[in-house]
Amino acid sequence: MTLIERNDGFDYDLRMLCSCGLPSPISAADYQEGAHGSHMTRVHCGESLQYGPAVAALRDPDDPALDDDALRTLAWYTRAPSLISRPRTSAPTSWRGSTNEIY
Repeated sequence: MTLIERNDGFDYDLRMLCSCGLPSPISAADYQEGAHGSHMTRVHCGESLQYGPAVAALRDPDDPALDDDALRTLAWYTRAPSLISRPRTSAPTSWRGSTNEIY
């Protein structure tokens, strides 16, 4: 099995789902700021949409991480020092030994 390495990060825009089922893009900066009172104009019909978690669409419907078969070929890791140095406080039962230590 060959692992797939993706250079992914947090520098991407979001998509909000209209009641008709079509997504409209919004920049991450506008979303974070709550621009325009958290309302946006839908690109396909021009109507106003209040954006937020309730209407968030998949960022990339073709993302390999959404495919059960492809998921096992992806390697997940981070280079963020704050996450690497954080100790684990819990783990699934299958990770625990007879002394309740995390392997």
